[in-house]
Amino acid sequence: MAYKLWTAGDVLTADDLNNSFDASGWTSYTPTLSGLTLGTGGVMTARYAQIGKTLLLEFLITFGTGGAIPSQPSITVPSGKNIKTAMYGGGFGTIYNASTNYPMLVTNNGATSLAFYIMNSAGTYVSWTGPAGVFTIASGNQLSFRAFYEVA
Repeated sequence: MAYKLWTAGDVLTADDLNNSFDASGWTSYTPTLSGLTLGTGGVMTARYAQIGKTLLLEFLITFGTGGAIPSQPSITVPSGKNIKTAMYGGGFGTIYNASTNYPMLVTNNGATSLAFYIMNSAGTYVSWTGPAGVFTIASGNQLSFRAFYEVA
């Protein structure tokens, strides 16, 4: 798809808009997980959409029996969609334990993965040190986020 470079005095038409954005929607992908386990019966959904050089990601895990986050969790970005630099990515999410949503910061972890940082009870973001400081992961708990970055 060719993208139009706009200049002063151009008149925007519906046809211009229809040809400027990818209307195909979201593409599912399977990231590699690090620092977390889905558990038996756990489900992961990940998808992305790209508009120009901007990549949007949505991610959801519903943990199964034995699901755990024993260390700093991260996921890989879609193949061939590397993050441009350390300054060009991020997002927000939550981890949910059936009664409370805990805010989460998502940031790039190099060019090919995203890492999660959870907000502690003092209201500051910290590196993940396991669920002990937040709650024990149980079946049905969820981790979700939306993030964006500039593709290299």
